Amino acid sequence: MPSLLHDKRASVAVVVAMITIAVAIIIGLVVTGTLSSVADGFNLGTQGNATRTSLFTQTYNAYNLVVVLVIVLAAGAVISGLSLARGVGG
Repeated sequence: MPSLLHDKRASVAVVVAMITIAVAIIIGLVVTGTLSSVADGFNLGTQGNATRTSLFTQTYNAYNLVVVLVIVLAAGAVISGLSLARGVGG
């Protein structure tokens, strides 16, 4: 079984994964922002408003952590590209 570093299909898969994740992040942020602005118009009481604020704060914090995923995928793409440039790819 060939290593991922030696397979050109793996390089294509990494690029496709990066594009897919980028689009998913953008769509997720748009949806979350829209929900946040709509939910801000509702008065849910003291506890409900605090819960809503906490929920959206945690959601945006999770989007900040997605940067780590993008860095790992970019590193995989660089490693794949370097192995293909060396002529190691299958």
